[in-house]
Amino acid sequence: MLARAITYACFLLYLTLGATFNGIVQPQTRLLGLLGVIAIGGAWLVARRRWRSTSTVLDGAFLLWAVALSASLLANTDQARRILIGLWYVGAYLLLWLLLHDLLANRLITRRVLMNALLLSGVLIVAFGYLQTRTWFTSMLPLMLNGAVDFSLPRPVSTLGNANTLGAFLAVLLPLALEATRSSKGIGRGLLALYVLLIGGLLGLTYSRGAWVGAAAGVGLYVVLLLWRAGWLAPKRWRAVWSTQNTLRRSLIVAVLLMVFGVAALGSFLVARSILSPGGRSLDTRTWIYETAWQTFREQPLTGSGLFTFGTDLARFNGNPPREPHAHAHNLLLHVAAELGVLGLLALVISAGLIVRTLVQKARRDPVIIAGAGGVMAFAGHHLFDVPSLNPVIALIGLVALVIAVAPFESVTLVGTRRQIMRFAVPIGALVLALTGLWSVSIYQQYVSIITQTAKGELTPLDGARQLQSVVEADSGMALYVYEQGFLYGLAGERQAAIAAFERYTQLDPDYALGWLNLYALYRAAGDLERAGAAIARAHQVSPDEQHITYQLAETQTLLGDIEGARASYQLALITEPDFQMLPTWNADPLRVEVLAATTQTVPTAGSIVRDLRRGDLQAAQAGLTYYRAITPSPTSAAVFDALFALRADDRAAAELALVTAQAVIQGQGDSAWSAYGAACLARYDGDETAVATALTAAREALTLEPFETDWPFGANIGYTQLMRMMIPRVFLPEVGYPVVSPTLSALLETFAAVPETRYSSCP
Repeated sequence: MLARAITYACFLLYLTLGATFNGIVQPQTRLLGLLGVIAIGGAWLVARRRWRSTSTVLDGAFLLWAVALSASLLANTDQARRILIGLWYVGAYLLLWLLLHDLLANRLITRRVLMNALLLSGVLIVAFGYLQTRTWFTSMLPLMLNGAVDFSLPRPVSTLGNANTLGAFLAVLLPLALEATRSSKGIGRGLLALYVLLIGGLLGLTYSRGAWVGAAAGVGLYVVLLLWRAGWLAPKRWRAVWSTQNTLRRSLIVAVLLMVFGVAALGSFLVARSILSPGGRSLDTRTWIYETAWQTFREQPLTGSGLFTFGTDLARFNGNPPREPHAHAHNLLLHVAAELGVLGLLALVISAGLIVRTLVQKARRDPVIIAGAGGVMAFAGHHLFDVPSLNPVIALIGLVALVIAVAPFESVTLVGTRRQIMRFAVPIGALVLALTGLWSVSIYQQYVSIITQTAKGELTPLDGARQLQSVVEADSGMALYVYEQGFLYGLAGERQAAIAAFERYTQLDPDYALGWLNLYALYRAAGDLERAGAAIARAHQVSPDEQHITYQLAETQTLLGDIEGARASYQLALITEPDFQMLPTWNADPLRVEVLAATTQTVPTAGSIVRDLRRGDLQAAQAGLTYYRAITPSPTSAAVFDALFALRADDRAAAELALVTAQAVIQGQGDSAWSAYGAACLARYDGDETAVATALTAAREALTLEPFETDWPFGANIGYTQLMRMMIPRVFLPEVGYPVVSPTLSALLETFAAVPETRYSSCP
């Protein structure tokens, strides 16, 4: 009874908070979670001396995994700090695997207890998920009913912080909940059936297509194995049943089967269409990630680039920015190939073979095993489209489902040499994990305390940077700590100290343009154009598609006298961001004017819509807006253009409704500025110059960043998802001048006249 209560409590704590990304990046919960793990592990190691040590299904694969991980580390020592993060979690998962097997082998808990513990934790996660939909009902639904915004369903994240992560959790949970419902009676079955429906509904709201596929695969396997266990897959059984049915019942059976196949076909079609359709996270948005994984594998086919390092490879091949940082390849096979090479793939295939063999042998013995197999299948199916197990909470639920599915019924006690090895290896491994975990957490707590106090104004940036020195010295391989120290030195105006820090960062993490761009700005501010040119050239090398970097490169090449290089860079900048031509400064340089004349714009942009409106070509402007609306990451700007079209048609009501939409879909500072600009245009239409001034002030304030306010929205994800650490939301120094809005809006605000000469001189 005590073991069961402790199991339920631990699952509730770690699955709802402690093992989530949010729980891990918060230093207080990180420490408490680690202390809890140490306490559980210590109690297990003490009790283990009296327990039987047993073998597990994957013992034969563990040696190969150890070889793959070790070879990957030795072949990529430059990435040792990141790899060690991954190895720490692998070690923790391995100890949990052994702990759960010991608890089952020594009859302290059962498979059903593990299943119920997952379901109990899921109740809280499902409840929080539905509670998060309240905002949709109170804020978004009224706007949709009024036609202000297009209809869309809420996308909750619950306590897990990400809709795809929530989908992964629910997909594994669904077969287990179905089994609990099937094996219950009376009111309990009714409540569990409602729980299943709530899981399914919330899973649908996550809009995680990979989780949908995984859930379908998991539930399908669960049903098939139940039928197999009951003997319903034997053709003789079906023929015998069919022969006893009358015509009406046969028709009903056929109708039900056709309905099942129809629903499956329709679901497959809808999922495929959602992936292939424009907008959202479609197949096209992931092919570049798949290509990166393949390129990484081809570079080091035997050992891979190292565990937990895929984010750096993605930055190296594609550039961060402009690409959004990711920590995984969105496909488990490609991810393992990229990070661990052929050795890792071999270990994965052998592990999968051992699991399948065990399930074939034992699935008939217990429906709970079948439910666990369904959970494992849901986990595996989802991992063909995503790798959510980089979030520890998903790795844990997948591991528990696997234990439920494959843990032996008749435990084989370890004897001889294997027993002696495990007797010493497990405590030593646990001790190493505990000590390194405490060391890392203590440094991390100090780091978070310093940057938090600095962001709140309790420390000056200079004091914060100086206090970070002890953090940098204690964990010298953690590039993030060096980066933040350089950033604070830069804010404090300590240019040489900032340069030294960013030079160190670019040695540790040379594949991220962030460091090179900050270093360029510092060199340029210091008057060192030669080194500034080298730094911006390296930034362009790792992020060739980032238009701001390309523009800065062109300016620097001009200053260094490299006119032909500047010409090529300006042309590339104009191709990647045609709206640079909207900036008043563009025409101030004859070289830029020449480049513009020689460059043809083929894709509609915000700037081309404005130019068409000013020329009075409303048909071309409307066609451009249709294209722009489909591809822009700023729906607010598209809604503002709707307002401008409405004002052109003297439809003030439609313009006001469009601006309500613009306000409702704001996602960042740039969107806030667009919304305020739209309000200024409406006020100008009304002749209310006081409101015009107020709106323009709001627009300019939205574009004025506070020292620690977000500039590149995805920048902090590098620390959060790739290193499991907090990062200051702002990643670029003010000297970089990184824009938070398109050049078109900057130009519109700059040329907005206080008293327009014509009706459309300030608002097109």
